[in-house]
Amino acid sequence: MFLVEILLPITILILLLLLPAAEAQGADFIYNGFRDADLVLGDIATLTQNGLLRLTNNIPTQKGRAFYRAPLHFKNSSGSTNATRSFSTTFVSAIVPQDPNFNGHGLAFVISPSVELPGGVPAQFLGIFNPNNNGNSSNHIFAIEHDTVLSPELNDIADNHVGIDINGLVSNKSAPAAYFYGGRWNNFSLSSGSPIQTWIEYDGTFKQLTVTVAPINLPRPPRPLLSAIIDLAPVFVDPMYVGFSSSTGQLRASHYILGWSYNANGGQARALNLSSLPTLPRFTPKPKPKILTIGLPIIAGFLSLAAVSISIITIRKKIKYSERFQIVKGVAAGLLYLHEEWEQLVLHRDVKASNVLLDGDLNGKLGDFGLARLYDHGAAPKTTHVVGTIGYLAPELTRTSKATTSTDVFALGVFMLEVATGRRPVQYPEGTSNSGEEVVLRQWVYNCWKRGSILEVSDPKLRGEYIVDEIELVLKLGLVCSNPAAVSRPGMRQVIQILEGRAALTELVISSRAEGSPGGHGYSTVYYNSSTDNVSVETESAVESLLSGGR
Repeated sequence: MFLVEILLPITILILLLLLPAAEAQGADFIYNGFRDADLVLGDIATLTQNGLLRLTNNIPTQKGRAFYRAPLHFKNSSGSTNATRSFSTTFVSAIVPQDPNFNGHGLAFVISPSVELPGGVPAQFLGIFNPNNNGNSSNHIFAIEHDTVLSPELNDIADNHVGIDINGLVSNKSAPAAYFYGGRWNNFSLSSGSPIQTWIEYDGTFKQLTVTVAPINLPRPPRPLLSAIIDLAPVFVDPMYVGFSSSTGQLRASHYILGWSYNANGGQARALNLSSLPTLPRFTPKPKPKILTIGLPIIAGFLSLAAVSISIITIRKKIKYSERFQIVKGVAAGLLYLHEEWEQLVLHRDVKASNVLLDGDLNGKLGDFGLARLYDHGAAPKTTHVVGTIGYLAPELTRTSKATTSTDVFALGVFMLEVATGRRPVQYPEGTSNSGEEVVLRQWVYNCWKRGSILEVSDPKLRGEYIVDEIELVLKLGLVCSNPAAVSRPGMRQVIQILEGRAALTELVISSRAEGSPGGHGYSTVYYNSSTDNVSVETESAVESLLSGGR
């Protein structure tokens, strides 16, 4: 009896001393809720009254972790560093974002040498790693992440994926969240706020790791989402701790674990009793301020209406004048075809508004070739009298009666001015009659250009609804093409390039030496007399360039 009284306390003491060691050799536990769970909680992790393990809540830039209290051995008792024990675990988790339109950061199942996770930071590092130690082999951390934010610096494949992580959050293998059911893969959201079940199994003999996920209302899928041959022996030290970690950033969410089953003895983790798991709290969105529910829609509607109105005005401006601009380009293209594409460079000799035809898309086509004639580059055309229409005749025609491609260009220039101003080539001054003297349209436009007010000549019917650059281009190019000095007029190819924006207008002069003018130089001001159709030429000095005066 005395011997028993002595040996019994000693035996109990030995058993108590050996219990932690036995617990560390392996574990087989199950938590259908965490009311009586023996866990080590860190940071903002907590257990709720109804048994939920809440790792983090909607507080920004926080982290939370929870580990099974006892350390576990992952090496075989033989002591071989290359032998790793098999393990199996399953858990039910839920990620509830603060705003359903924006994912919060994710969570991870973690096997770590320490429950502290030293150096772990929030946001995309899930409270496990930091930018300095991410990827270091000295971490000895294995994790399965449920990642819900795309982090390019971590080589994430998507903002909703499951990944196998070894010593860092650049996953060894990952896949978008999906489950195999009904003979096909079905995508689903990890941050929907609904419970999700995960199965993780590692075969230490064959070094085979599988990860399977599915919504809680479905049975375990027949195929895993991830499957990989990975030797965890270099990763694991002895002993290790198993648990979970999550974090928030500026994107916030609440992270919950509802149930957890684990087996480190080589068997399969016991199935959770899903019907007995604690329920997630009911989330109701905060009422929005009236300024958002009433005022904002009104303001947004007003701004939308204003934007539409501005767009309509802009489009009207473009349409009103762009149609005219297209007509000018069409006529110019027709002349280019006549002058360059035909073997004899045909002259039209009667370019004017009444000879321009419009197709269904308002594209200008040059018509009425009644005065057209063939023209050899090497020979001057033989004519005995001036042909054409008053107002479109180049000054040299009144002296030489010789039509050239340059005289067609002059007529095109007058036509450009006519299109932009809405006025006829020969304009009656106010207060005069048909018997009075008339001023050529070109002179009136030139005078306004010289004063720096060329837009004053724009067609009043446009009511200012035009693209300023376009109408200025046509007016200035019209002045250049109708230059009284034939040598200063551009060729049709150059005209087309200017209209299409492929050549600059600033290299051309608006007036220069006029052939046959007194003194051999100066600008020609052309006047017509309506009763006699006579052309008189006056000159003024100076060569004006489109580069001068900012005009």
